Amino acid sequence: MLNLNFDFLKNFLNSNFTENLALNGLISPFDLFLVEKILKNKKILYLTSSEQEALKAQKDLKSLLNVDSYLFPNQEINPYSELDKNYYIYQEQLNLLLNKPNLIIANAKALLEK
Repeated sequence: MLNLNFDFLKNFLNSNFTENLALNGLISPFDLFLVEKILKNKKILYLTSSEQEALKAQKDLKSLLNVDSYLFPNQEINPYSELDKNYYIYQEQLNLLLNKPNLIIANAKALLEK
């Protein structure tokens, strides 16, 4: 049987403390409504498994809940390719992190790139 501590989650959402919280396995649209609730007093890094899922999450958040979010860009070049990296993408990533938006949506590949 599934045992969730909803009291902990409720207290976390209503508090102002800065502890980190990691949730996974949430189904849509519950994850979107949870993101909206957390955004009232916290910043979020929303991780997805692919770029397509990141784009879908961004679109759903905007269309369903009118929540603005920013995609963390990833290199469009294979890391094992002999082509040079796109340094413009690195600059975009750095600018996004320096601006500290409330919601960044990133896929795992983009975060693990060197």
